[in-house]
Amino acid sequence: MTTEPSLSFYKEAAGSSFQVIGTEPPLELELVEVEDKGITSGYEQFTLLFRGPLQPFIPQQTLQLRTQTVDVAIFIVPVAQDAEGTRYEAVFSRLAQD
Repeated sequence: MTTEPSLSFYKEAAGSSFQVIGTEPPLELELVEVEDKGITSGYEQFTLLFRGPLQPFIPQQTLQLRTQTVDVAIFIVPVAQDAEGTRYEAVFSRLAQD
């Protein structure tokens, strides 16, 4: 079941690996940074930065990601590559929960 985790979930998950569903060989992305951008006009805004291997390179797309506790669909965009791998960003702007 796909759920929509909270910002606090992602903050707690920083440093954890997320399995990309449907790739062969299996691929994992590490959540390396969570940046809270605050609430503007009633919308919660934050970004997630993931690091993956150099290969395979993933073009921008919606990925199904899984941890031990949650499955989630996230739209990611590649933003940088270096010797450590490829970094991908996900940007959220969603209605803030009371």
